[in-house]
This record gives sequence, C-alpha cells and structure tokens, in this order.
Amino acid sequence: MEKPQLSQVLSELKKDYLKAFPKKIELLKTLTESKNWEALMHEYHKLKGTGKTYGFPDVSVISEKMEGFAKNPDSRKTILFDQAVVLLQRMYEAYTEEKILNLKTDPIGKSILAIKN
Repeated sequence: MEKPQLSQVLSELKKDYLKAFPKKIELLKTLTESKNWEALMHEYHKLKGTGKTYGFPDVSVISEKMEGFAKNPDSRKTILFDQAVVLLQRMYEAYTEEKILNLKTDPIGKSILAIKN
C-alpha cells in the first residue's frame, strides 16, 4: 500500500476544514444572537488558531480581532459580531470557489480591521 503524499494529506485536511466551516458559522451566529461573549471569545480563539493551520490566514486575522472584542464587549462593537458572521460566510463562499476575499478592500473586513480592541 502506497503512502499518501504530504500534499495530498494537507489537501484533504483543508477540504474537511471547509466542509465543517458552515457549522462553525452557524454556531457563531447563535452565540452572537444570545450575546454569549465568553463562548464567542472561545470560539473565535479556536478559529484564530485553525485558520492559519489549515491555510486560511484571513480567518485567523478576523477571528483574532473578534476574540479581542468579545473579551471587552461594548455597545459600539456588538454590531461587528453580526458583520463578522456575514464576512465569514462570504469568505467561506470565496474559498469554496477557490477565490480569495480581500479583507483590506471588503467593506466589512475594512471596518473590523480598523477598530482597535
């Protein structure tokens, strides 16, 4: 039996990650609606680590920002959680089409990146 190449294994892991991503987005949406800041902080923390690991660094960038916002939520930042869910959905759609959504030119991405934790 032939061993799979590392690139094949990584490709499969990336596909599995993307396959599970819609459930992660739904969880974030539910936690956002219930304003469960602690759980949001933990979920974004996990996404921050896995995004880079599986080859989706922009997921990590947005998740790091959102994790910080969840640590210190205030009324000015709560709208960002709804926007982040929309942005992650659009990022997922772009990734499945093998495209990249540019956070620096995307209106939601720009607004999230511009705000200090």
